[in-house]
Amino acid sequence: MRRFIGRIFVVTKIKDNYKDMKRTKEETKELHIQFHRSLDQLIACYIDETEKTLTDTNLVEFIEWSYKQTLNPSCFKEDEESN
Repeated sequence: MRRFIGRIFVVTKIKDNYKDMKRTKEETKELHIQFHRSLDQLIACYIDETEKTLTDTNLVEFIEWSYKQTLNPSCFKEDEESN
C-alpha cells in the first residue's frame, strides 16, 4: 500500500521490507560511507547548479531536483572526445 505525499511515494511497509535487508555491521558501515560520498557529490552539484545553499533548501526540493537530474543531467563531466 502506498500513500502519495507531494511527489514522493511513501511505502507503508518499510519496516517489513527492512527486515529482509538486514546487513552485518561492516556492510552497514560501508553502505553509509557510499551514501555519504554520493550525497556529498549531489550536494556540490546542487549548489553549483542552483546557487542555493542547503539552509535555503528543503529536503523535498532537493529530492525533486535530484530526480530531474535522472531525466536530464546538467552536472556532469564532458567526454574528452567532445572537447
